[in-house]
This record gives sequence, C-alpha cells and structure tokens, in this order.
Amino acid sequence: MLRAAVALGARLLETHPEHAVLLTSGSMQGTENIMLPGMRYEVLPTENRAGYIEFLSRAAPAIAIWMATDTRPQFVDELATRGIPLILIDPVLPGAGLVKRLWPLQGRGPRMDHASHILVSNDDAASSLERHPPLAERVIRTGPFEAPPVPLPCIEADRSALADLLAGRPVWLAAHISAPEAPIVVAAHARAARSAHRLLLILALEDPNDGPKLRDRLDAEGWVVALRSTGAEPDSDVQIYIADTEDELGLWYRLASVSFLGRSLVAPGGGIDPLSGAALGSAILHGTNVAQHRDAYDRLAAVGAARSVVSPAQLGATVEDLQQPERAAEMAHAAWQVTTDGADAIERAVVAIGEVLSEHRSATEENSGHATT
Repeated sequence: MLRAAVALGARLLETHPEHAVLLTSGSMQGTENIMLPGMRYEVLPTENRAGYIEFLSRAAPAIAIWMATDTRPQFVDELATRGIPLILIDPVLPGAGLVKRLWPLQGRGPRMDHASHILVSNDDAASSLERHPPLAERVIRTGPFEAPPVPLPCIEADRSALADLLAGRPVWLAAHISAPEAPIVVAAHARAARSAHRLLLILALEDPNDGPKLRDRLDAEGWVVALRSTGAEPDSDVQIYIADTEDELGLWYRLASVSFLGRSLVAPGGGIDPLSGAALGSAILHGTNVAQHRDAYDRLAAVGAARSVVSPAQLGATVEDLQQPERAAEMAHAAWQVTTDGADAIERAVVAIGEVLSEHRSATEENSGHATT
C-alpha cells in the first residue's frame, strides 16, 4: 500500500502542483528508493495529542488523506478541531468497528464523522457502511488501491524489426529462468512444439553469463539455438532464442503472447513480479514457488489471467493450449484489466481529493471575505 500512496502522491503533484505532498507512516521501513521529487516523508508521532498538535501546526495541511491504516482517534479528533478536511481510503477497521468510529454516539467516541469521502475497495466493508444513511452517501466503491506497474522499456526499432522477422510465427517467453529451471522449460518447449512446429521459445536467463554454456548444451542435444549477445537473430530455423542480455525484458514481453515466469518452479524460488508482463499484454504462467509476490499472482489467477503449473509436461501442454489465439488473448486482456484496476482507484481518489480541495478553498475565501467587510 505504501507504493500506492506514493503513486497517489505523484498524481496529486501533477494535478495540484500548487500543493506539496507529505507522506507519513509509523516507520521509515519500506520507504527506501520510492520517494519522488516534490514529495516529503515523515514519521507520524505516536498516539498523543501534544505530538499531533505540534505536527499539524508545523505541517499545516490543506487536507488529510488517511490511507489503509488503523485510525488514530486523537489525531483525527485534532483534525476535526482544526477544520482540516479528511478523506479515508480503505481504513482497516472492518464492519461494525469502522461504523462506530465514523458514526459515534452523541458526545462519545472520536470525531471521525467529519470524513467527507470514504473510498472502499472491499465490498463487504462498503456494504456495512452503506447500511447507515448518514454514511452511505459518502462511500465510494473502488477497485484495489495498487500502484500501477511501471511499463518496462524497450527500443522500438528493435521491437519492430523482430516483430517483422517473427511475423506469423508463434512465440512464447520464459523469463528470469534460473539454471535448474532451464531443462524444465526446454522439455516443456519440446512438448509444445510437437503440435506447433514453428513455435519459438525466447529463453531470458536470470544470469546472462549462463548463455554460452546453455547454448552449447542445447546444440549438443540437437536444438537449433541462437544467442542474443552474439548479435544472432531468431531466423526461421531457430527453435530456441537465448536472451542473455540485460534490461531487455520489456522487449520480450511485447513479442510473446504467453510468458512463463521463472524463479517459481524450483525451490526456494519466490517468483518475480508478474504485473510488468501482464501490463504488456502477455498471458502469465508460473510455478508454485511465488511467495514473494503471492498477492499479485492471486489477483491474476482470480480473473483467469494466470495459470500455475507443476511439471514440464503441464507447462508444455498449457503453452500448447494457449497457441489458440483467442485463449491467450482472453488471459492477456484479463491481465491488463488487473494492472489498470489500481490506476482507476487512484484516479477516483484524485477526483475526490480535488473536489474537497475546491470546496475548502471556496469556503476559506468566503470566510475571508466576510471577515474583511
């Protein structure tokens, strides 16, 4: 969620350059190398009114956006006292607990009821709030708040030339393949190529230094292989194209309709981020060892955008099945939708924040006008 907060901050800097963005959380953990120019970061004081008074007096925010964390009653109460507008985004208190915070009994409880917009991605939480008329009109249902993946770059001239060379030829990609996974992927390619004789495997290695040794081994096994680092091209007779170069994964994703993501078949694995490939229109296949990116894989699997495999035979059969263009296209479209959901939610938040800022500015100007007459 921290990356989503940074993505939201970046959009606010674009849409409201007259404002600064101050991102706060309870610790510095996870903030390394993700902050953007024009954005500041600060650890929020612990739950004590004196600390909050000092913080708000110094920061003087035009609006407070409370995103995906438990609510701090004294902090929110101080916001209300100062008349600082509040927007809640996926507050973590579920169901009845959240309702009690947002709609307290007269004279009791924190004053969270001044939140003007409550953006909620969870349908159950939204339904709980919507059962209470005073809250229902403030609820905005959204997709998940996820930072959209940054598109991996590629040199367009290379993409265009290779696309022309491969025109009409089925292509699949195996990305970030470790040395123990390479034989598994090659066995799967042998299975898939039985029914798609012109099928090309682009084998992008996790360690590019493994390229020459793998080429020699595959040559000895009878495969027609080309090595990217030597300048060789995937001509019509090439069966396996070993991509042993740095920073070209964006190129391979753009050329392949189906991508198997490595570091996932052989333990300990952990997997690689699947959203970069999904955002570039590739159907996603993977092994079961994806613990480091489990949430992203689960999101893709839930809409049919990713499939898990456990063996060379299953991987080969799945690649073979996805040579039917409509099936790969369905998966790729579903994957693209997942990668854009987070951007849609962030844009809805930007619109709500803009409305509140405009209303607050108008009210401030009106009050200033009354004070001077």
